[in-house]
Formats: sequence, C-alpha cells, structure tokens
Amino acid sequence: MAKGNLFQGMARGKVGDVVFSRLNGEQISRVRNRNPKNPNTNAQKIQRAVMATILQAYKAGSVIFDHSYEGKSVPAGSQRAFLSTNMRKLREQVLAEINSQIANTTASVVTPRSIYPVPNGYRISEGSLIQNLFTIDAGNSKFALVTANEGETVSAFLSRLNIAAGEIFTLVGFAVPETGERSNLNNLTCLFGFMRLTVKESAISEEKTMATATFGDLFKIDSSGAVIESSRSLSQGVLLEEINIGFYPVGAMGVIRSEENSGLRSTSDMVITEVADWGIAPPNLVSVWSQESGTTDSELILEGGDI
Repeated sequence: MAKGNLFQGMARGKVGDVVFSRLNGEQISRVRNRNPKNPNTNAQKIQRAVMATILQAYKAGSVIFDHSYEGKSVPAGSQRAFLSTNMRKLREQVLAEINSQIANTTASVVTPRSIYPVPNGYRISEGSLIQNLFTIDAGNSKFALVTANEGETVSAFLSRLNIAAGEIFTLVGFAVPETGERSNLNNLTCLFGFMRLTVKESAISEEKTMATATFGDLFKIDSSGAVIESSRSLSQGVLLEEINIGFYPVGAMGVIRSEENSGLRSTSDMVITEVADWGIAPPNLVSVWSQESGTTDSELILEGGDI
C-alpha cells in the first residue's frame, strides 16, 4: 500500500503493479516485479563481487568520498558518482585480468561477507583542479613533494606551481599489513586513513629554501592517523603507514587537491604500491564467489552471524 500524497508527488510504496519512491526530491515510479530471478552465472558472480568491493571501499572512506566529486550533491550525489565510476572501472580491470590470465594481477575483490575493503586503483575524486604538488613513490609507499629548483625559496616554489594560501592537499590511503603471500580465503585487515595538509598564509611569503624548510613552514597538519612532526624536512615526504592508525605499510595511495570553503576538487586515481597480495585475484573470483552461492548462514548478529 502506498503512503503519502500521490498527486503531490509524495507517494511511497506499492499501488497494484506500480512501485513509487522518491529520488533527489522527485517522485519515481517503476513496474513491480512479482517474479524476481536470482541468476548465478559467472557474469553475475563477477558483478556481485565488484559491487561488494566498491561498497566496502566507499563505506570505509565515506568521510572523504561523500564530498570528493566536484559538482555533485553532498552526500548522495558524490556517493552515486563514486559507486558508478568505480564499479565500471574495477569491472573492466577484473574482466581484463580474468581474460589475460596474468600471474601478477593488480585488481582485487573482497571475499563474500568481508567486513574489510581491499586496496585498488579507485577513482577517489573528480574535478577541475590540477594536483601538482605531490607525487607518489609507489615502491617506497611514500607521498613526496615535487622537486624544487636548486636554491628555490618556499615562496617562489608555491608561486611557480600557482598554489595559494588555503589550498588543501589530502593524502589518502587504503593500507594492509605486509604479508608476502596472497590468501584467497580471507581478506586482510585493511584500514582507511588520510592526512590533510592546508597551505599556510605565512608560507606564501616564506623565504626559507625548500631544502631547509619543514612541513610546518608550509602546512597546517591534520590526520586520521599519526600526526607528523611539524619540524619534519619536506624532503622526507609522508609514508602510507603514517596516515593510518594501524601503521600498515602497503596498499593504495592517492592525493586530492581542494580549496577551503569551495566545491572545487582535483581528479585522483589511487596508485597500488606493489603487486597485490590481498583480497581475491580476478582469476580466482568465480571459484571463490561460487562457494558463497550454496551457503544459507545468516549474517545477522541476532541470528548467529559473525561480530
């Protein structure tokens, strides 16, 4: 039975074979499916695995991802953009790696019922800004500032890169323990973390050279993990393990440029630090997710599900 005023566009629920709902302030209607099917083809298993993987990634990083897509409403629009963009991106990569049967895959999906995400090359933001301050040294799991000219001052460096006070560079990571052996039985613990670096007003006129300047000379530092010392040399960069509370050293890394009190964002695709040894490799996806199709164990806590 539908509730609300149908003629004012406020109806929710079912009237006969029509189902009403609301999306973005508008009334939506669709035909009711009285005989839903639950196909379990290989294509459906891949789709379910990809969907579960992207949902876990968004859930873990929603504190950032719910407003990381420029021009999208917060949080619903950004959430939809993140999910649709990354489902398409990961599905294409998974299918390519399944078809190629390569040994060293870079894509991963979660195990059925996983409570943890897995690192992947997610698109964590989209927008019109250009992120030109940090590079990612994947081999050392490090966020590094771009190279300054010899003897270049902080003021000249920021001016050359067209960076102003109040600009924000957020270092983002999904990190796992270093294992050296891939398991297709269980996900590794995976933690999301970030460090927000806001360019100081005083940095715009700072005459120290980049070779002698510190993070505290350039940035106000906020972090979901350990906060680095403001006296740290800029040349040291920031390690992935320093932005997550577990101090995990490997995974996926990305940088988002934004501005204080502005909806502008940069486009950022995460970089994998090494050949993946976490989650389910695409060539094993169908086998692992086929095992799920036969189980009837409840996930609900009150029905004996895992805590």
